[in-house]
Amino acid sequence: MKPALYGIKNSSRNFSDPYYWGKNQFNSSFPVALLCYMRDNAIPIVSLELTKTLEIKHSELAVDDLFNSSLPNGDLYFDFEARYTPFEKFIHDDLKPIDLVVQESKSRRCLRPLEIKLTTLPDNSTADLDESQYGCELVIRNPTMRYMALSFAESIGVKNSSVRDIFEESCATIRNWDNAKEIKEKLPITYWMGSRYSLNPTRKNNVHYWCSQYGKQKGGPRYWRIIAWMCSFGRISH
Repeated sequence: MKPALYGIKNSSRNFSDPYYWGKNQFNSSFPVALLCYMRDNAIPIVSLELTKTLEIKHSELAVDDLFNSSLPNGDLYFDFEARYTPFEKFIHDDLKPIDLVVQESKSRRCLRPLEIKLTTLPDNSTADLDESQYGCELVIRNPTMRYMALSFAESIGVKNSSVRDIFEESCATIRNWDNAKEIKEKLPITYWMGSRYSLNPTRKNNVHYWCSQYGKQKGGPRYWRIIAWMCSFGRISH
């Protein structure tokens, strides 16, 4: 029998090669296999959402919604360490790869870019605490933040120019976006510029809505001690 992981029939990884069973590759392959299994068995994902009041809200999310497709696993293509090409229209330099791009197998149409985090719950710093205080390590990479910003741009759609006008006054004077001191000084006025726009969180065409949706993360089912944390970029546009 050819080596494989559950549900990953079409992918950019050849699991006959021992290299793809190494730590850095398995960390992203296994959560996808777990999701495929959950999908076939109608097990929803526990979704953690940061609300407008900065509280964590728990809800359930179907894997179909995460993958942005109802096609069966065998009709999907899992492109690991790939670029989500629909975002290229927003940038003037090279788009860095993300952990996974879910695609339609036949057309190779991009469906969803995903950043994958495989970690343990609890970690060594919270293992001795009450279960309600358990935590886990979550490392945020530079591509994660960039894909989040690009997903905002895609989700806003035709409102893009209007949103740009809102932030132009405060952001146009920033000379170096990598300078922490300069960015920190601009944060108060940038937030104020955003708050001038409609604060009705039920309207999907206002900036505050996008800000309130920031930080969506996807996890495995509650009863798994090993969970897959995923930032689902672009989901708010659907």
